[in-house]
Amino acid sequence: MIEILKFTYLIILTVLGIYSIVNFDKANKYIKSYSIITLIVEIIGFTYLHFNNKPFSLLYNIYSIVEILIWSLYFFYLCQISKRYLIPLLICYFLTFFWLGDFRFFKLNNDVILLNNAYISIFVFVYLFITIKKSLNLDGHFWILVGALFYNFGGFILTGVIQIVAKIDNKLGSSLFNINTILNIIFYSLILSGLILLDREKNNSLPNKS
Repeated sequence: MIEILKFTYLIILTVLGIYSIVNFDKANKYIKSYSIITLIVEIIGFTYLHFNNKPFSLLYNIYSIVEILIWSLYFFYLCQISKRYLIPLLICYFLTFFWLGDFRFFKLNNDVILLNNAYISIFVFVYLFITIKKSLNLDGHFWILVGALFYNFGGFILTGVIQIVAKIDNKLGSSLFNINTILNIIFYSLILSGLILLDREKNNSLPNKS
């Protein structure tokens, strides 16, 4: 069952990555860039894990930084906020990033994963609250953000629970991490759906040349 879930996740992520490459010049280059980078990171990460029997910590720590940068740019674009505010925001993020736990680039740091989950969840909560208050628009951005909220808020709770359980029973803590694969499947399925909707909207808005 676990292997089936992992295989399903990789298939969905691969489809999303290929779709993003083929349709990159259409709508939402931020999330398409994120999808392509995620696919590359997971391919390298799974290959490294297979041959070394341990996660590629340096790769995932660098990815965490890139992930936050892309999602920040996406939220600034959605909210039409000047990018000059991005630098102070990222400085606050990195101060927290290096303050959390015993962070080292060559060590997988769950506290940083929690920080990313919380950071993105707060952004999505705020944006959806403002949007729903004005008028609910079930466009592609909505489904991307619902996926991001589901994954990051769920991931925040899951990672916290795993850290607590792992101190008592490391084997049980590791098995609980498989729930993250289910979150990934839902997350990337919603991103793919959202991107397809956005690309269709853009195509429909183009003037008819016939």
